[in-house]
Amino acid sequence: MADWLAIDWEANRICGLTATGRRGGTLTVQRVLQWRIPSDGSDGSPEKTAQWLRDELAAVGITKAHALVSLPREAVVVRLLEVPDAGPEELPELVKYQVAARSTQRIEELAIDYVLLPRRPGAASPGTETESESEATETAANTREVLAVTAPRSVVERIYRTCELANLEPTVLTITPFAANWMIRDRRGGASGSSRSTGDRSDGATAKRVALAIGHTASRLELWVLEGDHVIQTHSTALPTGPDAARTLFAEVTRTIVALQRTRHGLKLGRVWLLGQSEHAEPIARALQQRLSGSAFADENCPVELLDPLRFPSERLQWRLVDPTLDGEDTGILAAAVGLLLATAHGGTIELDLWHPHRPPVRRARWPWIAGAAAAAVLFGLIGSHWHRSNLLQQRQDRLQAERTAIDQTRKALERLKPRVSAVQAVEQWQARDPDWLFRLHQLTTLQQNHRLYLTDASATSSARGNSVRLQGRGRAADDEDV
Repeated sequence: MADWLAIDWEANRICGLTATGRRGGTLTVQRVLQWRIPSDGSDGSPEKTAQWLRDELAAVGITKAHALVSLPREAVVVRLLEVPDAGPEELPELVKYQVAARSTQRIEELAIDYVLLPRRPGAASPGTETESESEATETAANTREVLAVTAPRSVVERIYRTCELANLEPTVLTITPFAANWMIRDRRGGASGSSRSTGDRSDGATAKRVALAIGHTASRLELWVLEGDHVIQTHSTALPTGPDAARTLFAEVTRTIVALQRTRHGLKLGRVWLLGQSEHAEPIARALQQRLSGSAFADENCPVELLDPLRFPSERLQWRLVDPTLDGEDTGILAAAVGLLLATAHGGTIELDLWHPHRPPVRRARWPWIAGAAAAAVLFGLIGSHWHRSNLLQQRQDRLQAERTAIDQTRKALERLKPRVSAVQAVEQWQARDPDWLFRLHQLTTLQQNHRLYLTDASATSSARGNSVRLQGRGRAADDEDV
């Protein structure tokens, strides 16, 4: 089972490679794919195309995979635009407006992505700068160049939907120059840690030397100019067969460099990369080398290096192909597929992706934060108020409990004193109800302050029948009359 399916998707055919492995590690290339899309599938619904593709994948043992797709250069429109030097949150909208102003189609019908190009110097030579050149320099400093790519949205969405229905995970959709460029980056050793372009130069590139990459197939040429690792211009053309092939190629190279020199004065070609099958491309490479050696727009020793996609040496790819042949086609058609696999193996990102275009950073609305802060403040206020009320209620309950405890202690003390109180009350009642016999007895037993002395002892005895009382008393009398 393949983990990665890297394909070049044309209008009537699909060519590509399958590979296994993990992202950021070494990939094993297993099979070359070459299919002719049926006419009813290409013009019909994504469901029909997906059914056909699913059957073709099942025939080679593929049920699920990540889809890495590239479109040929001729299937898209590429524009070099100048936009104000804005931040990443404004740049997507500026590019969109520029494309809408230059396109004959409605912007809603286009899928758009762009690449921010490196800054280029706009100043004139020292001592020769005029007022108009100074203004041009200031204008160049306030603008940026972007390479905008547009494709029909219907095509982009149809390919995405077809991959989904064919049990493929749509991962990236780019164009051939940006995919095949990873072969050159890997060859130069500058591919590791690469990501979407920020417009900075790399690999020691200067504004006066550029490289030219040529994707060579049996029927077409795709050319792109490289400044460092960045694609700054690209176009494609049909390639005639026979002895006119080298002449046509040199004419296209000349036209490309001359067109670029209009905005980059003094620019020269420092190297040429030719991507294609060795047997077919070697004669063209030799002829191109001879023509460039005497050209005014190329270095005197401008090398032409040939890269064969199916014989590409890389530490990131292991070639274990089941059937490494292509029927009637140059291996240059696989340059984009090899580049997509190299980008995956390096853990890099394709600069241009029509499925995942540049978008403004998502700004989180401030009102949810403000509403959340207000809600939190209200919540804390309610919690504080509830705590304060609970605290007051607890204090009142504590005071009430203390008073109840004091009352209980007093009640218990009264219960303990109740017998004594009853005794005291009984004595008080007895005293209040009866005469004071103690006082009377004291009066009887106390010598009166007069000349007489009453009885010192007295007793009364009743008879048995109770009808008589015998009174007997003892005392001292002052005379006989007291007896």
